[in-house]
Amino acid sequence: MFKVTIRELLLLTLVVGMGLGWGLDRSREFKRVKRQLEFWRNTAISFQAFMELDGNKVQVHQPRCISVTRKDGITIWQTGSTGRESAGFKATEAWPSSDELGGRDWNAN
Repeated sequence: MFKVTIRELLLLTLVVGMGLGWGLDRSREFKRVKRQLEFWRNTAISFQAFMELDGNKVQVHQPRCISVTRKDGITIWQTGSTGRESAGFKATEAWPSSDELGGRDWNAN
């Protein structure tokens, strides 16, 4: 006959408790991320609708590349795969420090 000691029962309880705790934590984290994703998706759709109501054209070229074009065909805003193009930096250029950004003339693009 198999003997079960109190130490083994405590160990089994610990392992099962840790597994359930981890599973619940992952489930909650997944739901939180899903809610955030839905929020930002709805925000992007609202932004696009707002821009198009003003007569602008919003295009999504890649998952992270967006351009906004006015009625007259002039692109007024565009991001690249890293978003650096909208700030006037090349994709291969290192992002400057905050000190360098503070003295930058943002209207000189």
